[in-house]
Amino acid sequence: MIRLKLIPALSGKDAINDLERNWLALPIRCGGMGLINPSAFARSQYRASRDITQPLVDCLLSGNKDIPFEVFKSHCKVIEEYLRKKRNDLKEEKQKVRDCLSSDKQRLLDVACERGASVWLSALPLSDHGFDLNKGSFRDSICIRYGWQLQDLPSSCVCDSSFTVDHALSCPMGGFPTLRHNELRDVTASLMSEVCSNVSREPALQPISGESHCFHCG
Repeated sequence: MIRLKLIPALSGKDAINDLERNWLALPIRCGGMGLINPSAFARSQYRASRDITQPLVDCLLSGNKDIPFEVFKSHCKVIEEYLRKKRNDLKEEKQKVRDCLSSDKQRLLDVACERGASVWLSALPLSDHGFDLNKGSFRDSICIRYGWQLQDLPSSCVCDSSFTVDHALSCPMGGFPTLRHNELRDVTASLMSEVCSNVSREPALQPISGESHCFHCG
């Protein structure tokens, strides 16, 4: 159900292959979405739960009302060993997924694993902080994160180039370069206004309506 119903509903992608399914099963901090495969993890999780609780079960079955310190120490040791094994298994699984990806998608995985790059997936959708995404924005972000084709994109740009996400972010005839410039401008002006006076943003150019320039050389 996760593969056939949940993932298509989240991403808008009808079908995914086994490699993409394993990629999405990784934790968010490791470039995935935390959508584990229960059939693959159920057996190992059961064994871990049984081993961790076994010292406590033995203590209860023996009729002791209080847990001896030795039992508690053994219980903590089992938990530490399980966490160590879990980290190693996760590291191996991440490397296994990365080795099967193309060079472009390996770069996407590396970027998603950088510190703070994936917090938007685990943050609360608070509208006051701009953390709430509509369905289209969320699906587009997921597709960009995993290098999937966005839906309803034109085949060519107005500049006659092939339309891709990378081209849309850098096309001089689009608005993204201007938006990035304006964002840097506003941040710089805001910081400068805290330490300097009479700080103003660059004025917007007014449209020409019939005026002409006359240059005299003399």
